[in-house]
Amino acid sequence: MKSFSLANINKEKNAAGYYVYYNKTKKKTYNGSSKNIKQRLFACYYGRADWAQIPSKIRMRKNKQIAFYTVLYMPLKNARAKDRRNGKGYDKSPYKK
Repeated sequence: MKSFSLANINKEKNAAGYYVYYNKTKKKTYNGSSKNIKQRLFACYYGRADWAQIPSKIRMRKNKQIAFYTVLYMPLKNARAKDRRNGKGYDKSPYKK
């Protein structure tokens, strides 16, 4: 589990995989898959792309509820299958309105 900071995000690879976000108490708040993990982490950190559109994700970012994250690098097909098994990302978030 890594701290959700710019320094840690810069160390990640530009590769496909599965990621999980955690709050300050290390409770899982969001999980997802991406073609480019580093780009997805930056999007969340800076509030770009889909993170600027979905209300529950906007609240997570603005309230600084993402404190930690983990990444598993794997082929995109496998990452998406893991994402489906673990539930749809923000639908499981405790930070829903």
